[in-house]
Amino acid sequence: MAWLLPIVKAKLTVARLSLALCVVVGPRLAHAEPPPAPGQQAEALLATLSKEPQAKLAADYTRRARKALERATAASVQQQAARATLLESLALRLATSARDLLRAIALEAQANQLEAELAAAQKKTIRARALIEETLARKNRAQAHLTEVESEPSALPSSKPSKPSKPSKPSKPSSKVSP
Repeated sequence: MAWLLPIVKAKLTVARLSLALCVVVGPRLAHAEPPPAPGQQAEALLATLSKEPQAKLAADYTRRARKALERATAASVQQQAARATLLESLALRLATSARDLLRAIALEAQANQLEAELAAAQKKTIRARALIEETLARKNRAQAHLTEVESEPSALPSSKPSKPSKPSKPSKPSSKVSP
């Protein structure tokens, strides 16, 4: 039975920790605010979308979402809560679709810009490679020419330094004038 004592102590410790966690966290969870209704989320999202510079591109989705919210309001006035909830959910879906569309458009524009930058970088790389190849070809031609010149001894000037010639003395002008 001695082997059972450590197991029981471990289980009691786990139970005490669980109870303490429930006592500390439980009231906080009970007082947590419920998430906003789909209609409120849709209205907030539509307000945010209307401030976007490219909001016109998603006008169809936003128009349909606003119409669904109007229909949800009319359904709640007529005391059709289930229908109103469905219409609010529809409005939220349409608003998130509009947001996703605007995000996709922005990402596509960014991708096009990156693609243009990539094309410019590739063009620079091709030019740099051509310049390197041209420089290597020049170097090889110069190396071949140098080898050719070095192999021909007659083309080289003599290796002995030549003495500079002395300048000739200027002749004296003659004082005799011929008649």
